[in-house]
Amino acid sequence: MKRSQKYLMAFCFIVSLAIALMYLPVVKSLDQSLLDKQFKLLNKLYLPELAKDIVIIGIDEKTERLYREPLALWHPHLGRAFSALALSKPKAVVVDLILPDKSYEFMQQGIDRQLLSGLLVLKKSVPVIVARTVDKKGMYRPLFAPIASLLGEKNIGLALIRSDTDHVVRQLLLEIQTRSSTADTLTGALASSLELNPQQGLINYTLNSGFQYISLSQLNDWSRAGDIGSLKQAFSNKVVFIGSVMPFVDRHRSPLPIAAWEAENLVVPGVLLHAQSAATIMQGAAIIPMGKFWMLIFAFMITLPWWLGSRHKLAILVLVLSTVLLPVVSTFLLSGEIWLPIGGLLLILYITVLSRLAMAGFFAWHDRRQLNASFSRYVSPQVMAEIIEGKIKPGVGGKRCTVCMLFSDIRGFTARSEGEEPEVTIKLLNRYFNEMTDVVHRHGGTVDKFIGDGLMAFFGAPNPQQDMAENAFNAAREMIARLKDLNQLLEEEGIEPISIGIGLHQGEAIIGHVGSDARHDYTAIGDTVNLASRIEGLSKIVDYPVICSLTVKEQLNVSLVPLDEMSVKGHLPILAYGWAPE
Repeated sequence: MKRSQKYLMAFCFIVSLAIALMYLPVVKSLDQSLLDKQFKLLNKLYLPELAKDIVIIGIDEKTERLYREPLALWHPHLGRAFSALALSKPKAVVVDLILPDKSYEFMQQGIDRQLLSGLLVLKKSVPVIVARTVDKKGMYRPLFAPIASLLGEKNIGLALIRSDTDHVVRQLLLEIQTRSSTADTLTGALASSLELNPQQGLINYTLNSGFQYISLSQLNDWSRAGDIGSLKQAFSNKVVFIGSVMPFVDRHRSPLPIAAWEAENLVVPGVLLHAQSAATIMQGAAIIPMGKFWMLIFAFMITLPWWLGSRHKLAILVLVLSTVLLPVVSTFLLSGEIWLPIGGLLLILYITVLSRLAMAGFFAWHDRRQLNASFSRYVSPQVMAEIIEGKIKPGVGGKRCTVCMLFSDIRGFTARSEGEEPEVTIKLLNRYFNEMTDVVHRHGGTVDKFIGDGLMAFFGAPNPQQDMAENAFNAAREMIARLKDLNQLLEEEGIEPISIGIGLHQGEAIIGHVGSDARHDYTAIGDTVNLASRIEGLSKIVDYPVICSLTVKEQLNVSLVPLDEMSVKGHLPILAYGWAPE
């Protein structure tokens, strides 16, 4: 299969994975967590005031201490509160309390009438929405029949609060499906009574910095005192919610702390969540999640960095910019009541870019491995490394650089090979060259070629070396020492030992590809190369296995034996120096 096809198949898999990720619970939780942080940011940026068009009447600990009866018997207190609210002319009243489901006349005569009369007075003045709930089987719990008849079905709403999987309340619910039917929530019933037509989406938590409340006992104190002014100032033309604000009653988790008297507490009274939902619909500010079609478009677009290929820096730049820009764009849209979930998109982006880089890296590693396996036996490790890193370009050509050349040759090998079988000669040469090549490579040299029984190597290319002459000389000395060990093995096998001569010279040479476009070698050419070869030949006429030129000797900190000025074929006489092991 072609590599382009592999990339295409992998891209299709990434796109499929992206679509699947959008629906994973863990991604939804990530989206919701990021949404909460965006709510918090926008709330700080906009610095909204406390809600002014919604008022909370709270049943708090003080009220509970004053009214010692059970809540089910608070008929006189609630009746008085309803009558007092009627005088203040609010816009609507939402009762987030579960009113009695039966008569309590058997306990106190006239108690039902006190509650009903207060409701009737209030109902004549403003829309009144009261809460109902369901039992464990999902069936409606009944309201006391006179209350239900007085209010009518339109003014009864479910007080249920539905949280997300992380137990945080974000959904703006206008209706809920129960076992028996679909019913309006308190928010939905309020919207109908105010003749609003809101969209179902998410509660907008950026609209106010929190709710204060007025105690139910304070309301009744105003009523007893006939303080109509305070009543009107507190409730006139406002939506009033009545509910519990006690610490451990009807509490739910909110993305933001919306109780002003509990500035850091995210677990807030349920009545405040209903009030926040009401604020959302009254300002027409419901948060609408981005549609599925557009989310699929975004998910597909976020996978397009796959086609950046091996441009790693550009891919990382796209990753960084997208990580910054996606939250900015999403937060901007959220300020306009549109929610673009970015948790899944960011996850898809990172999977796309990192998997593409990983895949490109794997193929590059595979190519290097194949290249190394194919050519490592034909070129030196230094040359192989330069080829893999792309520093040695294909095609003929070279560059001038200073190198230290090393030539070695086996003495009398031509005559020796004439009396041996070719297979024996080749085997011996291979053993010898294995040892010598390892030595050259250990000292950072590059083996250029094998010329019959001769070896040509250079130091200082393709990797520049400050101490190339010293490296070459140390390699020559180790070659002599390694040859001694090899000869010992050969003698044990009954094979005639080998002697070699080595010549070293440093100077400028042309290093690069020499040959034709169809066939070329990475080699060194120039006068330095020719002179080094001639110096190696001098070892045949002097009793030293290693011969160095003056340019090499001047860079060594070892004792060499000066030789007479020696004639070299095709060159002026040179000063040479010899070295032999002690």
